Amino acid sequence: MQQHHHRVAVFDFQIQSNTVAGFQDHLRAGQYEVVGFSVTSVTKENTLSLARITREVLPQAKIIIG
Repeated sequence: MQQHHHRVAVFDFQIQSNTVAGFQDHLRAGQYEVVGFSVTSVTKENTLSLARITREVLPQAKIIIG
């Protein structure tokens, strides 16, 4: 993606911030057009919560969950 001049960032909620406010700050600072989440059956509920937060902070962003 970077080769095509897209800005790319990886955010690990467990390592970089384990607070909702920290995640919201990261989203606001990046103003991302696309936000992707990796999900497993164990993390499904948390991932859906973070996707909802993403929608609130960046309503125009495309959200990908996989």
